[in-house]
Amino acid sequence: MIDDGAGRRAAKKHGIENKPTLRLLCEAIRSGLLTVPLVSALADDLIISNYRLPFVLGGFESWAQENGLMDA
Repeated sequence: MIDDGAGRRAAKKHGIENKPTLRLLCEAIRSGLLTVPLVSALADDLIISNYRLPFVLGGFESWAQENGLMDA
């Protein structure tokens, strides 16, 4: 699993399903495998390590809710 643009394009070209990191984490929350606070902390750690995410520190939960990713 990779999230970079080249990897996503290669997967699409070869008909391979791509599930970005945030999608997988939200699926794990909905399945009861992970909690929102745990994933929020993980997302913040990723941001601190220069991993690009579509929200700022502390913004995971509101971003996921706004994008319908927390719905069962």
